[in-house]
Amino acid sequence: MASLYVGLAPGGVLQAWVRDSCHRPVQVAHAQGESEPLGPEQGRHGGRYAYPVSEKAKRYIDKYGIPYGSW
Repeated sequence: MASLYVGLAPGGVLQAWVRDSCHRPVQVAHAQGESEPLGPEQGRHGGRYAYPVSEKAKRYIDKYGIPYGSW
């Protein structure tokens, strides 16, 4: 039996571990993600969101931007 664990951290850090036969974690991957400049819709919708955004969320985004660092 094998187990794979994937960890995501703020700032776009990704790490992956597998557990060996004695259940010790062995790190097998470490990566740093980047923000996609075109956004999740890849520029196809002119910067609009796929779903309507509430007025409260719009105000937050206008004031603080999209909180990528808090993911």
